[in-house]
Amino acid sequence: MNKALVVTVMVLTATLAQADTFELSDPAAEIMKELNESRDEARDEQSAEKSARVSRPEQGIGSTLCRQHVADKRGDSGRYAINLNWLQGFIDGVGYQRYITLGDDRLSPVYEPSEMESWIENHCSGNPSESLFDAAWAFVKISG
Repeated sequence: MNKALVVTVMVLTATLAQADTFELSDPAAEIMKELNESRDEARDEQSAEKSARVSRPEQGIGSTLCRQHVADKRGDSGRYAINLNWLQGFIDGVGYQRYITLGDDRLSPVYEPSEMESWIENHCSGNPSESLFDAAWAFVKISG
């Protein structure tokens, strides 16, 4: 009986020693990891596409070329005022979004509208083929 007990203990010890080196993989965890990585990649691609669409408006006030904005100041004060309203709204909107999402309040309201108007006019005079969106974005970047 002692021999049977010794053999049983030896077999159990050998089995436990082998169990330490045996690993099970979790196929569900691997699949979920791959799915999450695919979703992250798709989300990044969508974000890049959305940024590309948003960064260059094809119509509306933001698509007005700087040369037209400068000309409007000299000739069409109504359209020039509309451009300024759009610019101020865009810049305020970016400032608000930065504050809400990042707690960054550097644009709100650290600029005077007349200073913004002068800055945009100078920028547009030097970059006539850019859009008002480009000018507003450049102002946002230097302001914050």
